[in-house]
Amino acid sequence: MDKFEESWAEQLKKLSDMNIRLDIKDERRNKYEETTEASLETINNQTSKVRKVSDITSNIKLLSGRISDEKVIFDWFSIRNPLEIMLAYFDCSRILKDSNDLSMRVTVLDLSEMKLTKLAGIQEMVNVQFLSLRKNKLTSLKKLNRLPLLKLLDVSSNHISKLENLPSSIIYLDVSSNRLQNLAFSQNLANCRHLKLSKNQIKSMKGLEICGAAEILFLNDNLLKDRNEMEILKNMPKLTHVDLSQNPISQMDGYKSKIMQNAQFLISLDRQLIPVEERHISTSKQASRGLSLELIDRICPEWKSKQELMIVDQKIEQIILEKSQLEELSHVRLMDLSKNKLSSVKEIQTLNITSLELSENSLKNIAISGDFEVFRNLENLNISNNSITNTTLIRLGLNLLAKLKNIDLSVNCLVKFDCNFFDLPSLESIDLSSNNLIKTIVRRPLKSVTNLYLQNNRLSTLSPLSCPNLVVLNISNNKLASCASLKPLTETRNLQILDCRNNSVTERRVYVDFIKSQVPSVIQLDDEKMNDEIEMTRRRLSKAIDLNSMSRRNSMVTSSMLSWFEKQESEMLEIPRSTSFLEEAPRKSGIRLEPIKGRKINDSEGFMLFGTKIQRHSKK
Repeated sequence: MDKFEESWAEQLKKLSDMNIRLDIKDERRNKYEETTEASLETINNQTSKVRKVSDITSNIKLLSGRISDEKVIFDWFSIRNPLEIMLAYFDCSRILKDSNDLSMRVTVLDLSEMKLTKLAGIQEMVNVQFLSLRKNKLTSLKKLNRLPLLKLLDVSSNHISKLENLPSSIIYLDVSSNRLQNLAFSQNLANCRHLKLSKNQIKSMKGLEICGAAEILFLNDNLLKDRNEMEILKNMPKLTHVDLSQNPISQMDGYKSKIMQNAQFLISLDRQLIPVEERHISTSKQASRGLSLELIDRICPEWKSKQELMIVDQKIEQIILEKSQLEELSHVRLMDLSKNKLSSVKEIQTLNITSLELSENSLKNIAISGDFEVFRNLENLNISNNSITNTTLIRLGLNLLAKLKNIDLSVNCLVKFDCNFFDLPSLESIDLSSNNLIKTIVRRPLKSVTNLYLQNNRLSTLSPLSCPNLVVLNISNNKLASCASLKPLTETRNLQILDCRNNSVTERRVYVDFIKSQVPSVIQLDDEKMNDEIEMTRRRLSKAIDLNSMSRRNSMVTSSMLSWFEKQESEMLEIPRSTSFLEEAPRKSGIRLEPIKGRKINDSEGFMLFGTKIQRHSKK
């Protein structure tokens, strides 16, 4: 925590030096200070001790900086209260005409510190989603059940002793610093994710069983004392942050282990981060869904004497190995966990494995940074068929795999080849085949990559690919239509194997010549060897043969077309061209033209290349 506070203070100082203010609330209130103070003075001079919501909403000037009509999602990538963020950037008090306009448009409403005693008039705000009634004098919230869209409710620091009929739409609830004694009201909170119930007089956790969606539960500074009630946390499987400090229950022996046993995925307890190696230990009882030593013993009884560990198709959802158990696996070099249901393998990132098979899982995370090396010896990684998107790729942590040489990301859901994710010092081979969605490439030089597989995608150009040391490239079954789309290949110095099959560019008559002249290092093109002139000629003659057949059937091929093919191929084979298409060509020593078996050759066709096969004979 000391390191965190030092880092926090350092960042705050940097922002302050840049004239960036972090206190949104103070900045917002200072903006409207004069108007608000004058309006509140009028209300404070009223002799009545009863103050209702309608008294405030009837005077729009009182709501400067306190209302917004923006419709927003609840999930925020911020630790700030979403209500404060909304009001800081989307205040609409200056454009509202009257109280009717207010009641129909407002979605965010801040009535904190208004000395309210009654909620009369709140039922008119039917579209409110975010509502703050913090620091008032309320004793009841009965009117709130008429707000069907309410998602965030902050009623902290009031005088509430009983809650009832809260809207079931609530996702965020803060009732801290009140006088609650039980949690009976939680029966309507099945969708609530954030529950803040600190500083009340709550004696029992009964009632929380219904809150299955809860992720954050703060019950600190209450009167909880029944140890057996910690079992209730089992009904909230999504809990990640729990605070039960300053309760009698938190002083009991075995408190922490009991909490972690019932809340399996905790990240923090009592506002303290739980070390990574201590998380998920409690799930060891669920061997059917967790990778444990018991499961390994059952599937691979001889694993202690082998360097390969195969745990395939076991429906494993999580890894629950303790730190001491991981040390027993230090000799393993190849681990196959394919065909399971894993979303993360960060629990085994301290192992010495060199090859990791994770195909056909549901991966969202592979490694996270820490005070130790991450997969320090990993060279081969297979994460094919995991429904990985470009967004998921950001969270995988591939940049931490310093020694990675080969990665297989085939059969996923990538829409672009972002080279930034693959700029690793040792990476040699990348397989992005059969994603079927990749259309573009994001440039970044990949100097260490020698093998690249992009077949079965939707690429229409290789620009701006930059892999100067490529040796093998497969781009078959894409949408490459012209030689210009292959221009980045001219930058390669060592390319030897190129596969462009099933792209329309291969149908162009200059295709082979372009490759030979622009990428002279290629020795195998489209699964055929470039240095075998006869075989290359045979392939290029295929169209000529088809044209010849057509000419015999319907005379659709002109003599000029036939002459063009005749000229091209005779030059390649160094055969002197005859003066006429039907005239017999002079035979060169060492080359004999013979009819292909099963094909009749008429005398009138001469001895040209059509309908013939070429054989080389040694001189006798």
